[in-house]
Amino acid sequence: MDKKNNPWRVDLRETPPNEMEKYSLYSDYTTEQKVGFIALIRMIYECIQELQEYGEITENVKIMARIKSAESAIRNDDKEDKALDDVFGMEIVAGNDTALDKIMKKIENYMNILREKKHNKENGYKATHRVMEIKKECKDKLKLGDRVGLEQIPMIEIQFKTFEVKENCISGPARHSEYKDEDPEKIQRMYDNNELTEHNLPIMYTVDNTGTIRILNKHATIREVYPFVRLHSKGKGEQR
Repeated sequence: MDKKNNPWRVDLRETPPNEMEKYSLYSDYTTEQKVGFIALIRMIYECIQELQEYGEITENVKIMARIKSAESAIRNDDKEDKALDDVFGMEIVAGNDTALDKIMKKIENYMNILREKKHNKENGYKATHRVMEIKKECKDKLKLGDRVGLEQIPMIEIQFKTFEVKENCISGPARHSEYKDEDPEKIQRMYDNNELTEHNLPIMYTVDNTGTIRILNKHATIREVYPFVRLHSKGKGEQR
């Protein structure tokens, strides 16, 4: 197993880690890879900005990124048919498929496609998911110098979709609670009881039109991941 796909370091251990050890190992792993991940986000933003400057696409592009929660990673790791290749993820949303195609081709100049899946579901979910990694010869594009090696630059899953599909994921037939088979009432209770924590929530980032990468607070993260949750304006459910 590639180190980039091995948060539990099973190749370096005599026995598999228990669940508590997995949480600790996962935290160490994501911390180690975070600098490389942020550099990838910045590089991809620059690719999109270049397309916009040359008038090839409009400025109407939204970039989100996230690091999968430890609980979700551990749960997926327990599934034999589930590859743990989406610890680090991005979502690129544009106005139409033509713009998305141009963005994908631009990114291909610097990143290899390891896996690709095109979705076109009956519920209206239409998107391209790609697991990608930086090309060795393009590492300098990340502007990290020698302080970060290739093994510290993660593979990432990038989801490409239109704003129409994104809206469908929020309030339409393809909404999160449907395809994840989640119980909205249970999630609401967890929120009300302040049980949504750093263990079961992803770390989420947004990129504004100046290229500034910001980490979302807990309130904004819940709103993005669980748009059906009734959020409190303050107090219960708001603490990190």
